[in-house]
Amino acid sequence: MEVNEVGNDTEQKHTIAAYLEMDSDANEQYEFYEGEVKLLPISRNQHKLVTRNILTSLAQDVKGKDCKAAGSEVRVHVPKNTLFAHPDISIVCDDAEYFNNDESILLNPAVLIEVLSPLTDDYDRGDKFNRYKDIASLKEYILVDPETIHISVYTRNKHSDWKLKAYKSIDDTLTIDTVKADIWFEDIYKDTKAIGSKKR
Repeated sequence: MEVNEVGNDTEQKHTIAAYLEMDSDANEQYEFYEGEVKLLPISRNQHKLVTRNILTSLAQDVKGKDCKAAGSEVRVHVPKNTLFAHPDISIVCDDAEYFNNDESILLNPAVLIEVLSPLTDDYDRGDKFNRYKDIASLKEYILVDPETIHISVYTRNKHSDWKLKAYKSIDDTLTIDTVKADIWFEDIYKDTKAIGSKKR
């Protein structure tokens, strides 16, 4: 199967079944949109650290609640526009819905978190976000820069408009209203180079 990395285009079209077969390889992750399959870049160390830190904090914050957080091993599918994606972190509340009863393919996330990388930054902020907007259950979309202290939180209001709030200080707290979780930036950026970087 011909594939390109995220950010590049390929004219060859593939079926969902063919994509899912390829994406079952645990060593690599792929995304699908309108018949195109793209290989996700390998995460850098800072990316992995930030993702781990957020998941660790969320494990405590959602404990005892009707919500569950998962890493990129769980795909998200958007039937309205065909997207299959591997968000770095997804949070589902209440009754989870799955594609074809496959618990590795979530249909109704309430929160999606992407940890940015140089190769996916524009995609995560642009096309991918626009595709995620078709998820009716999605209430918050969060973008985390693992290299510098910078987190963007997009929140959907009752009119389905998205409002942006940006945080740039290590003294800030990431508040995820959907799950009533508060995560200190110091915990998010623990053990990363960003702690010593200039605030921008």
